[in-house]
Amino acid sequence: MLAANTAGRAPQVTGNLALNVGATYAVIANADGTNSLTDVIGNPSLASSSANGGATVVVTAGSGQARYKPQTTYKILTYTGLLSGAFAGVSIDFVYLTPSLSYAPNEVDLTLNITSLFYQTGQFAGFGLVGGNRNQFAVARALNGILAAGGNAVTAQLLTDSRSGAQSALSQMAGDGVANLLSVARQNTDAMTLKRFLVDRASWTPLEPAGWQRNGPTVTVRFRVPVPPLKRDVTQVAGNRDYWFSLRTPSGERLPIRSVFVLGAGSVLIVAQDPVPEGTRLEYTFDGTGKAGSRYGPRGNLRDSQGDGIRFDNGHESTRLDNWCVIFEVTL
Repeated sequence: MLAANTAGRAPQVTGNLALNVGATYAVIANADGTNSLTDVIGNPSLASSSANGGATVVVTAGSGQARYKPQTTYKILTYTGLLSGAFAGVSIDFVYLTPSLSYAPNEVDLTLNITSLFYQTGQFAGFGLVGGNRNQFAVARALNGILAAGGNAVTAQLLTDSRSGAQSALSQMAGDGVANLLSVARQNTDAMTLKRFLVDRASWTPLEPAGWQRNGPTVTVRFRVPVPPLKRDVTQVAGNRDYWFSLRTPSGERLPIRSVFVLGAGSVLIVAQDPVPEGTRLEYTFDGTGKAGSRYGPRGNLRDSQGDGIRFDNGHESTRLDNWCVIFEVTL
């Protein structure tokens, strides 16, 4: 095994270097573009393949808060002589990064890309790639939005997690409270709510469904509203006729919605085109294409009325501090 384990340094091999069948070349690659490498003053020989496999590269992603960018390329091996053969493969134990090798005159390059599966659509998109339940997918959507906006220390760390590590992190973040906060953060950076939960350790529940009833073509959803009454807001968040609700039958087909009404202080009445079958899924904020935001992409229009009495004023603008409804899916 040949290990280049210090980023930014290039230990030299004076003479020829032979990486034979079963040999491993271990390198480190950092998100900031630095990496470890080996400089051969001579001729490198690489075992491409055999019945027992050839020489391989094993990549360890470095720690830190920088975000790995697509098409980040690292020079991992340089030489002065002639190269014979090629590495049989390259591996990395990180679920969101895919490595590849290329060969240029007098050097071998490693490229780390965010895996193409990260950019798929649906619930498994982005950090949802390792999601296992509804709460985890909701957290993943919130994290995807944070990454799209530039990322932070949490998303940077997750990008360099192993599959088991990423699954464990998502599971922890999908616990009570944290999942709710991330869901709300998808549409509202409510610092007051974060302070209540994380600093004051006060109990808090978001705007979320508390019960539902199916009756012919209608569905009534009762919400737990922190500060009544429940409102449909198309000023802060661009809306549509269905308030961003959707109905999907047990067979997966969409059931058209004719109208949606807010009832009283905390309920919503959904009227479908046809009777709603048992087992139909009611989804909220699942529709929309592109990145989530207040004007485009998946979003929702339901909020409470906390902003009537509490606002944030930075001296330039006054912002309502409402509680927005969490992403949810229920089976009717």
